[in-house]
Amino acid sequence: MPFFRFKSNRTEPDVIEDMRLWIEQTITFLIQTFGHPHLDRNQFRYDTKEYNHSDPHKHLNNVGNELRNFLKLTHVELSIEVIKDIRDSGLDAFEIDGTIIDSELEITDTGYVINLSNHITQNPVLLLRFLIIELLKVKFIENDMLDVVEQEDVLIMMFIASIHFGFGVLIGNNLNNYQYASDGFYTETQRIVAPITVEQFAYALTCYTIIDDFKRVEDWKNQLSGDMLKEFNIDLAFVERHPIESMDPSGNIQAAIQYYSAGKLYKENAFEQAIVHYSQVLNYSTADFLHADTQNNIGYCYLRLRDYENSIVHFEQSRSTLPNFGFATDNLGYVHIVLGNLNEAQQLLEKASLIPTNDPAYTARNYALYHWKKGELNEAGERFKEAYELQTVRVDLLDLYYGQFLIELGHKADGMHYVQTAVDHNEPEAIEYLSTIES
Repeated sequence: MPFFRFKSNRTEPDVIEDMRLWIEQTITFLIQTFGHPHLDRNQFRYDTKEYNHSDPHKHLNNVGNELRNFLKLTHVELSIEVIKDIRDSGLDAFEIDGTIIDSELEITDTGYVINLSNHITQNPVLLLRFLIIELLKVKFIENDMLDVVEQEDVLIMMFIASIHFGFGVLIGNNLNNYQYASDGFYTETQRIVAPITVEQFAYALTCYTIIDDFKRVEDWKNQLSGDMLKEFNIDLAFVERHPIESMDPSGNIQAAIQYYSAGKLYKENAFEQAIVHYSQVLNYSTADFLHADTQNNIGYCYLRLRDYENSIVHFEQSRSTLPNFGFATDNLGYVHIVLGNLNEAQQLLEKASLIPTNDPAYTARNYALYHWKKGELNEAGERFKEAYELQTVRVDLLDLYYGQFLIELGHKADGMHYVQTAVDHNEPEAIEYLSTIES
């Protein structure tokens, strides 16, 4: 059965209905597995001017580390290797015997190795495309989806997942690429084609635009090029006329939208309103990961409101759904520190520190508070410094607590600098603290 119907002046996607349904179901599956897509940021962009052609291996490792952090894979043992093949020998294409592999994920006893062909290192965007797809495979495996990774249509799913994690524009503009090699006399051209077509990818990108309620599309749409932009515009007009009912059979799309709204309200310190939207997520979705994550977030909102009783309830519900959900375990330890239950807090922090799905910077902050409460000031100081070294995104209340700690030690000027930093980030706890010591 052909996947496409060729038609001039089309007004609908050039993807057959069965394939559209598969794409929609795949997106629903991704939301069920990984929660809401990256709606809080524009599609990831990459400036090829940053690429170091003189030392591509070093640049590759730097970009690889950045992507691992972006995908929350820093806890994974992973190396990136550049391998040579027959294309590096100067032989013509027709002399190549067998299948040439541009990228491959190798699973070892201790972690993963991503093997990338030396042939593609001179094309930074193409290299990045292969690296992203292999890292997404790791992401799937780490989420206990090895069986999915081994399926025949896994690569198409990885390309759709690239949109989910914010790489849609970058990947979409480089589905089909040309690689050139020359010995000074003869230039060999190799066309590198993705397993997903432009039409399929454009339709998936359009589906995610609907999830985002068309809010950010104008920010990145014009970054699309050529056929991808043409297909995207056709698809966008089509879905605006024909809502995609099949995308949300279990409410997961609505859950994603509510999750995004809650996160935005949290950043605005509207904790009570955020709780309302997070509660809607629980009503719409039955995905275990999303439930555990959402219960944890509700608990953290209650914590920021100093409603510790309710925060404990939701942290425990999160851990009940996913016992190894590190964030909830860590946050529960934090609550018990605040309440003075230091023995229980220590046990929880020890458990949290052993769980990969956790933020070590928050754990270090919590350990600093634990040692401070116990009067172990040297240990507390070291843990505060560790938290600053480990943070990849700003840690809530870290500046406030460290400022208060320094003030208690008699370093008022330094302490006030950190308190003011927390105030500048509009943390209500810091604003309240500053008003009390100034009055």
